[in-house]
Amino acid sequence: MRHTAASILINQGLHPKIVQQHLGHSSIVVTMDRYGHLYPSDTERVQDALDAAFETGLVASNAPTIEDKANQMQTGA
Repeated sequence: MRHTAASILINQGLHPKIVQQHLGHSSIVVTMDRYGHLYPSDTERVQDALDAAFETGLVASNAPTIEDKANQMQTGA
């Protein structure tokens, strides 16, 4: 029954900390070790979030672009 309850809560998108508290686990590590495989992979969401941060200027890139390098070569800088 506990595994079913955890599965339902996870499937409904509840945060792992809420699942931990509901199940009475002493630590989030216990919850994730036991039920972590039930959480969907968020690899694409992470990539999308980082892309959005760069696009909106929330993260500034200090690395020179190809255009910057070409300009440096032309000016001899």
